[in-house]
Formats: sequence, structure tokens, C-alpha cells
Amino acid sequence: MFHGAQLVGGAMNVERSYSEWDWDVTPNGVGRIRMNQVAARQWKDGKVVYERFYKA
Repeated sequence: MFHGAQLVGGAMNVERSYSEWDWDVTPNGVGRIRMNQVAARQWKDGKVVYERFYKA
């Protein structure tokens, strides 16, 4: 179950973007957790061509 998310910060130029998120979720069978994640994306012609997530 999704309880919420908050964008902590980010940066972007023409080809790359980075965003940091705080998540509050309850995965099935695990219990409620909060996690922090950084998303790195590479862009081409206005579309994401590569995306990777890092646990912060």
C-alpha cells in the first residue's frame, strides 16, 4: 500500500536529471516502511532512455 512520497530535491540539465524521494509504503507481508531513494535518468529527444534507482 502506498501512503505517500515527498520530493526532497533534484537537479537537471539537457541530458540528465536526478531526484531524491522519501517514500512511505507497506509492501505485502513486510509491514510499513519508510525509504529514501535517488533516481538518475538520462534523456534523449524528451524521453527517458536510461533510468537507475539508488537506495540512499
